[in-house]
Amino acid sequence: MKIIDAALEYLDRGFSVIPVKRTDKRPYVRWEEFQHRLPTADEIEHWWSSRPDANVAIICLTFNTPFGASEQIYLRGKSDS
Repeated sequence: MKIIDAALEYLDRGFSVIPVKRTDKRPYVRWEEFQHRLPTADEIEHWWSSRPDANVAIICLTFNTPFGASEQIYLRGKSDS
């Protein structure tokens, strides 16, 4: 499974996801708006086509996630390489 596939799967399950750097987990995009809305599949495809090695971050404490954490949860992606 490619990382973009995982990001799209999380979106399908209702999670707000963004791309983050592998080295220091800093977001590649401004993430604040994704506390209030889900990204579109087109946005996710654009982000990961521009940065295919980005990891996936799930934005917590949003309108739709079941998490009660006060921080972002970062998930390490697995590449097919």
